[in-house]
Amino acid sequence: MAARPNAASRRRVRARRRAAQRDSANHSFSAEAADMHALRAARGAVREFSAETRRELDDILNAIRDNPYPDKDMIDFICVRLNLSEKQVRNWFALQRCRRMVCTMVDGVAYWRFRNELG
Repeated sequence: MAARPNAASRRRVRARRRAAQRDSANHSFSAEAADMHALRAARGAVREFSAETRRELDDILNAIRDNPYPDKDMIDFICVRLNLSEKQVRNWFALQRCRRMVCTMVDGVAYWRFRNELG
């Protein structure tokens, strides 16, 4: 019976995993692992926002709670004021909408509220 086309690639992946486990057990790093560590270091460390920055972002979110999608001008203003990148600001708002807010549709109109509010 002939092997399926993906069977060979699955065997290679398993063999690589076993080799990586052996390498990690011996505490020796392969060239791939060294490259991976170099890539992680190049990306930079994750930096959390300061308490003041979080407070200001929360205040802005509360101010625009009816439409928690800031426009380009608002994002640029926040970037300059808080010394953040545009991507950091967009990601923060997306995460907060997901974590803290609920959107309900009534007659085709979106209404936003915080999850801890009644309604």
